[in-house]
Amino acid sequence: MPVVTAIPPKGNLLLWLAADTNALTFGSGDLANSVYEWDDMSGTAHNAMPPNNGAEALPILGAAPFPNAVHPVLHFYGNNALQPVNSPDFYVQNFTVYLVGSVDNTKASRDWIGSWEGWCLGTSDGSAGVIKWVTHTTAGDFSMEPAASFMPFMVPAFIAGTFSNPGNKTLAVNGAVLGVQSNTAPINYSTDRGVAIGSLFFDSLTQPLVGDIAEILIYTNVSAAQDAGVQAYIASKYFTPSTVAPKLSSASSSAAQNTTVRVVFSGNVSATTAGNPANYAIDHGVSVSAATVVNGTTVNLTTSVLNSGPVYNLTVNGVADWAGNALAANSKIAVSGIPVLLDIQKQGTAISIKWDAPGWKLQSSGPLGGSWSNVTGASSPYPVTPTGTPTFYRLSE
Repeated sequence: MPVVTAIPPKGNLLLWLAADTNALTFGSGDLANSVYEWDDMSGTAHNAMPPNNGAEALPILGAAPFPNAVHPVLHFYGNNALQPVNSPDFYVQNFTVYLVGSVDNTKASRDWIGSWEGWCLGTSDGSAGVIKWVTHTTAGDFSMEPAASFMPFMVPAFIAGTFSNPGNKTLAVNGAVLGVQSNTAPINYSTDRGVAIGSLFFDSLTQPLVGDIAEILIYTNVSAAQDAGVQAYIASKYFTPSTVAPKLSSASSSAAQNTTVRVVFSGNVSATTAGNPANYAIDHGVSVSAATVVNGTTVNLTTSVLNSGPVYNLTVNGVADWAGNALAANSKIAVSGIPVLLDIQKQGTAISIKWDAPGWKLQSSGPLGGSWSNVTGASSPYPVTPTGTPTFYRLSE
């Protein structure tokens, strides 16, 4: 898992929306995973909800691959918008918009967030995939569209648009400043239609987004220290690969669903490696026919039947995280949930106990309610000499 640097600084924070937290969705039916409210974590309560006109569909909470993991994102399809409440709070003259998102670069005029007429962060009206950072003054619209800001198709980036008056307007992508406009004039909010996410403004869908948003933060009068804190937070959360290789955390099945093994890893693994059934093997002749990635850390294996009796061991090779850190070769873990049988056999007067559970210990007890103790040196098959005194046996991991 990526190591996230604390949380972003809270001072002067006007809006904080993150897809992995407080994106409220419908749980079932035709609207399953549709976001009906995206709650603000800044402390200023600018929760984002669908516009009141009801003409727009809802964005979908999904996931997208980043350099270090799969992260939750809101998917916008060109017919979605959300509206943070209390738009006049965003009519400011010194602020920074930080955004982690991606865009369908075959479409022009696709906006992540805007307060128009006022300001807008999106992609160019004329050159699809080129980021625009626009502010509106009484003298007209001032748009920055550096050619170097071109966005590859649906590849997430960290975008920061700053505005200060008097001062400069800057556009930075993935930590590099790509454009500067100096001698800024005050933003004119007199005709502003309010803040919209996924559109230029919310009273009608204009320049709607086809793309994803993972996180948005807006600060007023951001300090250099605060900017550094946000940069470190975003970089560590989304774009800094982990150096720690994942491990096997658990593998489980059940007598009721004995053709499925649920595998859990200690950290996010890539869908390409984790979804390859050839990377998994189970002993006792069990075959693995499919590997279905449930989420970043969980995979369901489709197997042949696991019968009660032996302890099954799962061996994994070739599974790695998004940075290429691979599990240790021949990583092994026991599959829990399938009953292990203790087989007592009698031939004539000879009695033996058999089990197929490598590493498990045979324990014995005199009275059933008494204490259990390990049988020293016991291995399968274990001979038992009848004494006429009741003795109970069990297996223990």
